[in-house]
Amino acid sequence: MKTFTVLSLPAILACAMPAVAQTNQKMACLFTTECVDTDGCTATDYEMTLTYLLKPLGPKGMISRALKSDLAGETRGLMAVRNEMAQYIAGDIFEENEERLLVTETGDARFVVTLPEIPMVITYSGRCEVIE
Repeated sequence: MKTFTVLSLPAILACAMPAVAQTNQKMACLFTTECVDTDGCTATDYEMTLTYLLKPLGPKGMISRALKSDLAGETRGLMAVRNEMAQYIAGDIFEENEERLLVTETGDARFVVTLPEIPMVITYSGRCEVIE
């Protein structure tokens, strides 16, 4: 099982501030608990990465297109950071799976996948950190 060193959201923002040349940032997440609707929770080792390039949005926020990568493939979505909280959202709630990631300033993370056709909700608990 991999372990990560957690950077706070202020550190994430510092990585995103304008510099001579901005490059994409990468966040790695490792989820250790998976909860499927009413079936209960089990241990897991689900990993994903997000690649993004945050840009200012108003006086306190940052936003970016983001690419989520995991063993199932890649998904494009949006990432926003405000008040030391990061969020990623992807999908169409009426046509396909919807994905939502919430990361606190301490790196605690929840990833929720909504499957409307079944219907089913899967929630993952773990941690995320900026790795690039």
